[in-house]
Amino acid sequence: MRLLPRPGTTASRTTASRTAAPGGSPAGARTAGPRREPAVPGRAPAWQRRFLRHRRLAAALLAGFVVWSIATTLHPPAPETAGVATARHDLVPGATLTDADLVVVARPTEVLAADSVTDPRDVTGRVVAFPVRAGETLRERDVVGRTLLDSLGSGVVATPVRLSDEATLASVRPGDLVDVVAARGGDVGAAASAVVVAARVRVLTVGSPTVPTGSGLLGSSSGGAPTPVLVLATSQAQALDIAAAAVGSHLSVILRAA
Repeated sequence: MRLLPRPGTTASRTTASRTAAPGGSPAGARTAGPRREPAVPGRAPAWQRRFLRHRRLAAALLAGFVVWSIATTLHPPAPETAGVATARHDLVPGATLTDADLVVVARPTEVLAADSVTDPRDVTGRVVAFPVRAGETLRERDVVGRTLLDSLGSGVVATPVRLSDEATLASVRPGDLVDVVAARGGDVGAAASAVVVAARVRVLTVGSPTVPTGSGLLGSSSGGAPTPVLVLATSQAQALDIAAAAVGSHLSVILRAA
């Protein structure tokens, strides 16, 4: 004879758990899905409570971002630089550049001219057309191109000439043919004289740079005053005649027909 468990005992509860649950679900089955906390009036949502628990970390991150922003604004990153050829000393028009005349120095790219020379070897052997102060960046426009001289024939040299009249530059352009005239004031009781020292020479470059005080191939000048300068393609003999005439004479040019 089989004895049935008494109601309320452990055995009876075990037997009841094995029976089918209401609604047709198998006994012991659990409903899937996240467990939601019951809403309590006056209590903050769960996400807000989690944020409040980490508010110190959030405040520290925000403070760090503010400090980084201020530091970046007050101390911007270093500008991009590029190495360019720079004059070791004052470069005089008419001088032929050598390795000892230039040194590569890093300069901010935003202040460099488009024709700045980056490799001194590219201009070694070329003739200075305009004065370049010590520490200044050398540009292609400051030198006479070797290609241009070669195209004019063998025996041609670049001769810088300082003119006494700046208004002459208004009518002279690179490629023009000119005569170089040397005028000398007469002594007391003597008439002034003028003579052509170089005829039909071609103009390579035109400019009005500031040149140092002194005299020589380019003639005399007042200290640091802008003086009109031409660079002419001449023969060696014409260059010597111009150099001799520049001492004690005022040089000017006459524009010739091509």
